[in-house]
Amino acid sequence: LGGDAKPERRPFGKHRLAFSVMATEVRTLRIAAPPTPVQPRAAPARATPKSIQSENPYSTRAPRTVRTTQGEAMLAVGHAAYARKDWPAAMKAFQQSAEAGSAEGAWELSLMHAHGKTGVVDKDQAREWLKIAADGGAVKAQMFLAQMSTFGRGGYDKDESVAFNYLERAADQGNAHATHQLGVRYLYAVGVEQDLDKAIEHFDKAIELGSADAVKDREI
Repeated sequence: LGGDAKPERRPFGKHRLAFSVMATEVRTLRIAAPPTPVQPRAAPARATPKSIQSENPYSTRAPRTVRTTQGEAMLAVGHAAYARKDWPAAMKAFQQSAEAGSAEGAWELSLMHAHGKTGVVDKDQAREWLKIAADGGAVKAQMFLAQMSTFGRGGYDKDESVAFNYLERAADQGNAHATHQLGVRYLYAVGVEQDLDKAIEHFDKAIELGSADAVKDREI
């Protein structure tokens, strides 16, 4: 090259654009947020066996099997003792059943006192536990009190309104005889004002429950 020679200028428009893009990418890489660290995956929790779940005292889930209440359990013990004629054991079991809130236990205890199965007849205790049984929902006790109040027997005053009340309670639990008797009382105005429509209604319901007597009274 001569002294006056000038260096050759080469077009670099494309290269300039490439450099510009590269510079932008570099700046972008520099300001980009660091990647989020990958958290280690937790091991899946092991399922608690059903046997342990059912024994958890703090669990709010209701048990799948209904446990027998103490009153029902002692009632069964009393029936077993009564079947083998172990009167003291039966009396004790029925007492515990009644005190635990079993209406059927109270009914059985009332009978034990009334019949003197342990050698002592106690009519006062019999009546006391009979009322507890009836008020607690024992149908047999309700029907018995209705009968005693209808005829004024067993130390009870004759009171048809009381009899009607206990018959209603028994009928509400689906007792066919009680439902039929309510129909009779509505028909003849016994302990309640006469109401032929209600009489027929109770006769029909009693028939559905299997009362043969209601079939006869329905035809009157």
